[in-house]
Amino acid sequence: MPDPLTALGRMQTLWAPRASQTARSEIAKFIASLGGSVVDYRSFHAWSASDLEGFWGSLWDYARIIGNRGDETVRRDPSGDPGLTVFFPKARLNVAENLLRGPGDRIAACFASASGVHTTLDVSALRAQAARVCDGLVRSGVGPGDVVVSTLRNGPERLIAYLACLARGAVWAQIPGNVAPDIAAKMIAGIGGKILFADASDTALLSATTGQGTPLSCAVVVGECVSGHPDRLVRRWSSFDASGAELKFHRIAFNDPAVILFEDPAGVPDAITHSAGGLLITHIKEHRLHGDVKRGDIVLSMNIDDPRLWLWQVSTIASGAAAAFLDGGPSVDFPVLQRTAEKLQATHLMLDPVMVDRPRRAAVRACETRLPDTVRALFLTDETPDATLFDWIYAEVADDIMLCAMPGSSRFLANYFAGSPLHPVRRGEHSALALGMALYVLDDCGRPVVARTGDLVCCEAFPTMPKGTPFGGHGAMSGVLPIGRKARITCYGSGVLSPAGQDGASPLQQQHIRQNTKRSDCAPVAMPAARV
Repeated sequence: MPDPLTALGRMQTLWAPRASQTARSEIAKFIASLGGSVVDYRSFHAWSASDLEGFWGSLWDYARIIGNRGDETVRRDPSGDPGLTVFFPKARLNVAENLLRGPGDRIAACFASASGVHTTLDVSALRAQAARVCDGLVRSGVGPGDVVVSTLRNGPERLIAYLACLARGAVWAQIPGNVAPDIAAKMIAGIGGKILFADASDTALLSATTGQGTPLSCAVVVGECVSGHPDRLVRRWSSFDASGAELKFHRIAFNDPAVILFEDPAGVPDAITHSAGGLLITHIKEHRLHGDVKRGDIVLSMNIDDPRLWLWQVSTIASGAAAAFLDGGPSVDFPVLQRTAEKLQATHLMLDPVMVDRPRRAAVRACETRLPDTVRALFLTDETPDATLFDWIYAEVADDIMLCAMPGSSRFLANYFAGSPLHPVRRGEHSALALGMALYVLDDCGRPVVARTGDLVCCEAFPTMPKGTPFGGHGAMSGVLPIGRKARITCYGSGVLSPAGQDGASPLQQQHIRQNTKRSDCAPVAMPAARV
């Protein structure tokens, strides 16, 4: 009988980091700052998933998060229920303040189009523009905790409005672009939206949201002003004119809401609230430690409209990188991406696999798909790595690049598996379990399994557990947090998948596993084998 690891192609390494790359990586520096070495990722991951105080507290310090951390890192519920764990219960911070840190001339955002038009914004420009809009929000009665809704397309105005909203301490909600106007109006009413930012061309949406009984104070439109709507509710973007206004950052509690995302499991979008601190510290972990995003890097995405992924990219600014957006529409070709990445000297790309797969299916010449040497990492916005696509990327797109899929969801915000500058890339596999995530594959009886199919669950708390519905309506799910809904996963290796003490399961994790002998409510996730 063949070895199942070999049968799955686990020995087919497509890329491996050089020793110099590993030594210079952010994760190696972080581990070194704790007195460790990079030779044993499995033990390091097990520590990160079980010693919540040690890992998340150390990450706050290493990232130099701006804010008041407080004297308590993790507050556990006496029942041991991870769903009731509170991170940094006394901390206060502001996400926008952490994004707009550093020197004013640091490039923070770039916007490019298929026609070659580029708009570049440094920290000073973003601060000035956000201050203008934030002043308009204050004059419109928006205070901390109020909900600001956006249906803006990806562009500078959306980013500026987002920064202004968070600077004020308000809650940001981005309505996905494929939602019908009447559904969008119901979503806005359901979350109590106070201000709407919309494109002036969205006349149907504006009609649906500015009618009688709307909770909105006003709708701010970008572009030519729309007629036929109540003047008291519709304002021009240009009317937010407060030249010279200083951007003030209102710090809120770590666990106060900052963003609302929407999930559509059954045709009716559910609003899912995420905390300010959870969003910030989780994204910093994924960018710096897993993505090896460094100060001065350029993270370029193309046609990214998913609000979760948009937030993920914007947060790269907190790591000293620039978030670059290429909006070319669905028909844009790969050479446009090539030219843009070369012009911007992009170091990281985030792409829909369809965009990468299109030239492969069209048998485009390699010279038309080769990425510039500056690109060190490629993130695919897909939960399931495609082995043949991995093969093609390394053969025709880039042969010295860290490649990873980005499995995650609006419900949990965090990625379950991630890239790693310490791990090789093997065809069709995820590189590493995400740090700080106590992930197990459990069978139908709630027992951890190795080399078998089961449900992926997280047996410890993490900072981006949702703060509002629908998570709260599910209770604690008997101490086990489900990760997804689509399919089961087979995970190979021992590592943290075994409850044995040396493999990293804490006594609390083992208790959760023993207690959960039947979990009909634990949702599985669509991902293939993960190497640990």
